[in-house]
Amino acid sequence: MRIRAAQLNVRVGDLAGNFERILHVWDHAERDGVDVLLLPELVTTGYPPMDMLDHPWFAHEVERVHEALREASSTKSCALVFGSITLRPSERPGKPLYNSAYWVYQGKEVARVHKQLLPTYDVFDEARYFEPGPASEPIEWRGRRFGVLICEDLFENENPWPASDYACSPVENLKGKEIEFVLIPSASPFTLQKRARRVTIVQRVTQRLECPLAFANQVGGNTELIFDGGSLVVNDRGESLEEAAPFQEGWADGVFPALKLVDQTSEFSAKDAPSPNTPSLTPPTQPSPWQEQALQAITLGIKDYIQKSDLKPSICFGLSGGIDSALIAVLAAHAVAPEDVMAIGMPTRYSSDGSLTDSKQLAERLGIGWKTCSIEQMRDLTGSSIETMIEEPLAEIAQENIQSRLRGLTLMALSNHSGALLLATSNKSEMAVGYSTLYGDMAGSLAPIGDLYKTQVYELARWLNQHGSYPGAIPEAIFTKPPSAELKPDQVDQDSLPDYSVLDRILERMIEYGEDVSSCVEHGFDEETASWIFRQLHRTEFKRFQSSPVLKLQSRTFGLGRRWPLAHRPTTI
Repeated sequence: MRIRAAQLNVRVGDLAGNFERILHVWDHAERDGVDVLLLPELVTTGYPPMDMLDHPWFAHEVERVHEALREASSTKSCALVFGSITLRPSERPGKPLYNSAYWVYQGKEVARVHKQLLPTYDVFDEARYFEPGPASEPIEWRGRRFGVLICEDLFENENPWPASDYACSPVENLKGKEIEFVLIPSASPFTLQKRARRVTIVQRVTQRLECPLAFANQVGGNTELIFDGGSLVVNDRGESLEEAAPFQEGWADGVFPALKLVDQTSEFSAKDAPSPNTPSLTPPTQPSPWQEQALQAITLGIKDYIQKSDLKPSICFGLSGGIDSALIAVLAAHAVAPEDVMAIGMPTRYSSDGSLTDSKQLAERLGIGWKTCSIEQMRDLTGSSIETMIEEPLAEIAQENIQSRLRGLTLMALSNHSGALLLATSNKSEMAVGYSTLYGDMAGSLAPIGDLYKTQVYELARWLNQHGSYPGAIPEAIFTKPPSAELKPDQVDQDSLPDYSVLDRILERMIEYGEDVSSCVEHGFDEETASWIFRQLHRTEFKRFQSSPVLKLQSRTFGLGRRWPLAHRPTTI
């Protein structure tokens, strides 16, 4: 028996397009002699469909997809297991939908299983739409006993989030039921910390049930969320076989005479079946450097945001001569053709000559467009006009931010004119303490590095200069110059902020692990510094609420997964 776990890059809500994509990979599986094709969770709708699920017309259209897939199975010898939704009877109390997995074969629905554990932490809000399913039972097919668990049913209490403690264990429920193989349709988003842990969890489940397992995960970018795939098959000892290549469509096959795995493949192309007489177990895939994973994730996130939003494959952004916009320039050149990238320098009297020359040199090395537009005259005119109105001098901070906001205006006008996607250049450290200008440098449709701390920005930029497609593109001066917003004479970031090596370590404790000031002090940090960071983190939430969508790379990301009151005051007794 050959079982294939395939990862597809589907678009949320595109039922027709997703249906065609399913048929395409199903046809490949049929030609390759695959017996069971496993697809990801909610592959018909894309994940997460969010409030699209609240509209009855959408659910009924999804049911038409189910019927079409069942009918398509009548001409195939390959069974299809795919994730979708199920409408519950309206007279039953509870939510109107299940998150389900369907098994169709030769014109019939063999089985339907509903997800039991509905995550409601971080970016997940499944209990808003779905009712938990009952305990699943083994599925009999061709004399074999299969178990089907849907994403969180597999992870259960292995998840580090406190909100993920569940009262039941779908894995434990399958023990003792003579399960011979487990199928896992999944939509597990990427973070820099998750990939290795996900493989470990899969292995543990396999060892607990003492049978092989196939795991099919979604791949692709859906607004903030990036799905890395990582679909794989493991044997009954929990030994990981070669997984499908991450961040791209692909698959992993398992060939099971008497349900004992003896070979596998992972190319997204038709291939002759390997001989069952040549067993081959490969060691678990070694995790790539975090910088490589970040590059792949951000590149995919930008590409898919453009494609799935039906935008032109072109990018624009402000290039200041600093490390953040320099990194954005390199990432943009990886995501689209360099000739479709336009970097804009917008100097004032406070801009150093080095900022312009470094930016120009970077643009030339990348082969991207480079233009300058002085905003000095606009700055003077705007400031003087407002001062005439209020009949007094503008506050210093207002004067500084006029420059940043005029840059945002200029970039938005260019984006409107050309149709290019405007990328915001703020990093996580700046966003966390409010060291960014609302309607200024925060302007943009997408924030690719908004989940990277400043020290990580430097590390990723260094790595790209050595290992990316444009080695040495970022001039050394950009790495060595003190970071500055250049909004007033001789300004540097450390005039207003702690050193980034300290700031980032404290922010990581407060954001990723939820620690307070006292905990940071216990770990050796200065109390005054930690208190200032804590206050800034909470008093600037209103800025982040209005910021561009941030591509999720860390366990706790500003945006979809952070629900913090804007008007609040965190105090303790």
